[in-house]
Amino acid sequence: TEGLPEQMEEDEKSISFKLFLLDVLLCNIFIYNTKGVWDPQEELDKLTYVKMLPDKVRVLEDCPLENSFLLSSMLPDFVWCLRDVASDSFWEEVLQAMDHNLVELLSSPAALENMPSSYIQTLFPSQKAFCFCSPHVGGKDEEAVSSDMFQAQLWLFKDYILNQRPKNSHGSKFVNGKVWSAMLERFLDVLSLEEPILLNESCDGREAAFSWVGLG
Repeated sequence: TEGLPEQMEEDEKSISFKLFLLDVLLCNIFIYNTKGVWDPQEELDKLTYVKMLPDKVRVLEDCPLENSFLLSSMLPDFVWCLRDVASDSFWEEVLQAMDHNLVELLSSPAALENMPSSYIQTLFPSQKAFCFCSPHVGGKDEEAVSSDMFQAQLWLFKDYILNQRPKNSHGSKFVNGKVWSAMLERFLDVLSLEEPILLNESCDGREAAFSWVGLG
């Protein structure tokens, strides 16, 4: 999420939203990166772009009421990275006790109504949270302790990321470089027309394939 504005306006024509949309559609893990935050609910509710996903991305044209449910099977896993916490922060202990499950830090989607954090819980198939202390803080002794803790946190995060599934298309097909490139070109073509993206599964009797077309 590097490069996204701190204040995200619900404007589907903005470059920032289009970059966010491409990130979500092309990655297998979407990482939301923040610094020194104490209120997870408040911080995640700043990601207002997630509220626009069901309107801008549709799986099947003929069942809009089920679109949010269908999107959850197509979108990447969600990971919140909280950076530069204090080396003696309670976050590390809390997250380990919860097995890094982000939903344990949030209210239920029903209680959140139309907030971005409710969309995060319902649209993304998996939600995790990791924290990192600053690798260089304080004096020499404190810096050494912080660096060791940062390395341990980094290895835990790295182990999780590397053990997740690769990018798949519908039907659990792996997306290789050639397919990924074609997806990017199709998404860019539709976004240039300011139209919703339709992820339409089509079967020709031999194999499932995706076609991305604009909705007029």
